[in-house]
Amino acid sequence: MSKGRKTFDVSRMKEVANQQLRDSVAECGGTPEYREGIIAMISSILHESGNYTGFMYLEECQVPAFERPGMREGMKEDGRMGWVFDDCDRTRVRFF
Repeated sequence: MSKGRKTFDVSRMKEVANQQLRDSVAECGGTPEYREGIIAMISSILHESGNYTGFMYLEECQVPAFERPGMREGMKEDGRMGWVFDDCDRTRVRFF
């Protein structure tokens, strides 16, 4: 008996990945390494299915309390205000 082709809803996979990237915390196993795996998986799925349209880093107000965001608003090296990445977690992202 041959196995039939399995399909899945890419937008649902992206929704679940974004939820984990946003809400996971280290105390429950949601380490940066865990999120790196999710990023690799969903990036591959989105690219291979032709659905990749980019991502954005999450701000402090978008991640759990006491967790590092993907970016912060602050003083840049050139003295202007803008998005800075010092003391941030580059795995705190949201895919479009």
